[in-house]
Amino acid sequence: MASRVTHPPHNVSGMGDLDDLAATFRALVAGHHETAAVIVLGPNGAGPPIVVSVGTAWGVSVSPRVALAEVLRAGAVEGWILLHRHVGRAAPSREDLAVTRRLVAAGAIVGVPLRAHLVVGDEGWSDCLPLAAQELTEVLAAG
Repeated sequence: MASRVTHPPHNVSGMGDLDDLAATFRALVAGHHETAAVIVLGPNGAGPPIVVSVGTAWGVSVSPRVALAEVLRAGAVEGWILLHRHVGRAAPSREDLAVTRRLVAAGAIVGVPLRAHLVVGDEGWSDCLPLAAQELTEVLAAG
């Protein structure tokens, strides 16, 4: 079901690396369909993107079960990154933030933490992880 995108591994350690990762992913999955892929982080850095879902121009469905199955199959030990290609802007939607919260919970259960959920647009990217965490903190504080 999943497919590997041929690409050399990255050593993801900072924002510059995420910029490079987002730009590479944008070029690899250029087109008119939203696409989601996982990158497994191990002791030797990041592996190649593994496509877990291809959607339409208006959205893509990311199943935590499918994403984590690929992460575990690839032998993640230090975490993983979800890359999600938006057609157009890199602004995350409410659905993007909701799936981020589900992926964080699922990764915590199996002991492989989600390190970033990058929404990659035509000219930029954003990380849903801090946005989802902030939103959750605000909801709990309003409790």
